Order: sequence, then C-alpha cells, then structure tokens
Amino acid sequence: MTLHVVHAWELPLTPGGAGPYVVLGRPPEDSPKLDKIELAVQREAERVVDEALGEVEGEAADVEIEREVVQEAAPQALLHASASAELLVVGSRGRGGFAGLLLGSVSQQCAHHATCPVVVVHPGGGNS
Repeated sequence: MTLHVVHAWELPLTPGGAGPYVVLGRPPEDSPKLDKIELAVQREAERVVDEALGEVEGEAADVEIEREVVQEAAPQALLHASASAELLVVGSRGRGGFAGLLLGSVSQQCAHHATCPVVVVHPGGGNS
C-alpha cells in the first residue's frame, strides 16, 4: 500500500495564508524578492510535510510513503492526485462561514469533483 502525501501552496499569499507574506503581484523589479519568498515558502511547506510524517513514522511500517510539495492551488493539486488514487483524505479547517460549517471550500471542491471516494477529516476528529 502507498500513502501519497500532497501539500500545495500558491502565490499570492495573504495574511492568514501559508505564511507571513503578502504578495499582490509579480512586478519585474520584485522578481528576485519573489524568488526568495517562493523558495522560503517551498522550504517551509517541505518542513511541514516532514514534521507531519515524523509524527506518524513507524505507525504503519508496511506502508510506502510518497511525498509531494507543489506550488499549485490546493483544490487543483488534490483533484489531480485523486486521478490515480483509491481514496482522497482531506482536512477541513472550518473557516468558510455559515456555508463552510460542514465542509471548507477545498474539501467541498474535492468532494464534488474528485475521481475517487473522499474522506473529510474535521479538526479534533482524531482519537489521540
């Protein structure tokens, strides 16, 4: 069995997004700054995945783990991953107002458009 972990991020980042960065566009004079921001966000995303995988290391020794960190919108990255998956598991942060009380916008898009079954895990839903 293979577990494929996908972590997606994209620019522009806004407050409350993937980090403390605010990028409103890509003016040519800011390209070196944006390259540094992109590299920093990519490294942080990889660190987040490494940390998460470190927490479950040894839980299922017979499971092969593949990791993927992509600069892409989360719904598109996850839907792309669902094309070759048997099951798509996504989290829900519940930040979508009244309409998002049950499903967030990413989990909603995955539930409606994935090409495989989808499980949405809500915060505090674990047994730990």
